[in-house]
Amino acid sequence: MQESVATATRIKALRKTAGLSQNQVADALGIDRSAYTYFENGDTDIKLERLLRIAKIFNVGVDQLLSPECLTPALGARSEEETKMYAAGKDEKSLLAMFRQLSPEAKEELLALGREKCKDM
Repeated sequence: MQESVATATRIKALRKTAGLSQNQVADALGIDRSAYTYFENGDTDIKLERLLRIAKIFNVGVDQLLSPECLTPALGARSEEETKMYAAGKDEKSLLAMFRQLSPEAKEELLALGREKCKDM
């Protein structure tokens, strides 16, 4: 259980660093917020498939979720200028979390749609 609490702490830290709410991550995973809360509290073991999806959302490897030695690069400090540049609203963060779970083909399809929609602007 101590392992799952340590992993839960790292997942929570990554979520907060990403500026995402529990609801946003839960939505991206396709689960209820209450189920996601169990992950962050270490109240349940997380299956490998779910760990892979969580890692994708935060753009880290599963090793960064499981091993404290690997966490530091993902939580590196940003300058104030970088923070402003990467600041995103709630909807943008939700879209990014979902985008990271898509297959390469689906990502390209979505990007092509976005380019098409934006070229008239």
